[in-house]
Amino acid sequence: MRAELYVPDDYVEGPRQATVVARMLGAPPEELQRRQGTRQQILDHAYAIGLIITNDEANTDAYPLMGDTLEYEDERRLLAEEVPEAKYPEVRSAEAFREQPFFPAVAKHTPSDLGDNKFLLEDPEQWYKMERFLWNGAPWVQPSEDDLDQLSKHRVILDATDPTDTTYKQAYDNWRTWDWYVQRKRQPASDDFMDMLRSNVTFEEYVETPSEYSTSYRTLTTATGDVLASSLLYGARSDTLELVSTSKRHVDTLSEPGANLFDHLTHPESNLYLASRKFQSNRSSGGGGIVLDPTRASKPPTATERRILAAHNINPRQPTLPAQLRELSRQIGITLGPHLGILMGIDFVQQAKSDSFKLLEANGGPGFETYIDAYYGGKPNADAEFAMYRHALNAIAYSKRS
Repeated sequence: MRAELYVPDDYVEGPRQATVVARMLGAPPEELQRRQGTRQQILDHAYAIGLIITNDEANTDAYPLMGDTLEYEDERRLLAEEVPEAKYPEVRSAEAFREQPFFPAVAKHTPSDLGDNKFLLEDPEQWYKMERFLWNGAPWVQPSEDDLDQLSKHRVILDATDPTDTTYKQAYDNWRTWDWYVQRKRQPASDDFMDMLRSNVTFEEYVETPSEYSTSYRTLTTATGDVLASSLLYGARSDTLELVSTSKRHVDTLSEPGANLFDHLTHPESNLYLASRKFQSNRSSGGGGIVLDPTRASKPPTATERRILAAHNINPRQPTLPAQLRELSRQIGITLGPHLGILMGIDFVQQAKSDSFKLLEANGGPGFETYIDAYYGGKPNADAEFAMYRHALNAIAYSKRS
């Protein structure tokens, strides 16, 4: 049986809006060409190995090449039904946490990506500031209804204009002018806005991990449950954690256009400054990744990494992904593949002094770092994206034939 693959018509070129915005923001033409070339390679390989390509989004038998995001609650519901062995850390809504707070907890803005806007709350004083932020507000940026109507009209004109037309730049400039203007309109936050903000912030149990480093596991898993690569990620030492702070703007300019709403919580001069410690287990926090089930190209673990592996009950000389996580990744990949696409990154955390694991999240369209670490020795490679998706497509094709 040949596998079917759903590929939208604009896959190679990229969604028009995203491509245009990238150009407007100054993305080098060669980078856009490279991305389009890689996508063409991926599509060509799918044809070459005999996959049936369809552009019918309603075809539920086809694996989506690039899936959509999945709402957190929908993800939890699906996995509770299909993979009950996958356990999440305890999570509460803002309202539920307000009634019964616990510490330490992680305040998480769920729409944010790449670990942004996550805050470790370790005491009631930090929670008091977060509570004021979520219920009393800050100098929010809120446009009026008339401003939003004008912005909407210019957005419609922009979307209806061909990017190659000579009028496109003017249409873009008109939309951008109104977009910035409505952001400058400072009004007290509406009740609807505050309700929306609170609904997007959850409070999650903070899981203490083995060793003196914050750690998590990452698997690159296909929609057929094959684990292509995996790693144990670690951050900075817990006794050297920096505070989440921003020095990008003077405190008086936190509500200007382009400012991150959550800068009110990270600016040292703000009266809502949390002084929250960085805890993420990723490279940006001063850590790295240890390849599990390494290939010949993988770098061997350092002395520090061998100690981290040993603390997680993993043989430092032959580091392998724990069997329980491999099986959970297989089941999660099969369950979420129809929604997240043929390839996803799945993150787990191990509880200190145990071999008990909890699922953090699963994301479609994962980054390349874990794959590059495993197959390219951690060295950046322009072919890595194509190689990763070729690997995933081959796994899909083989699974259907076997």
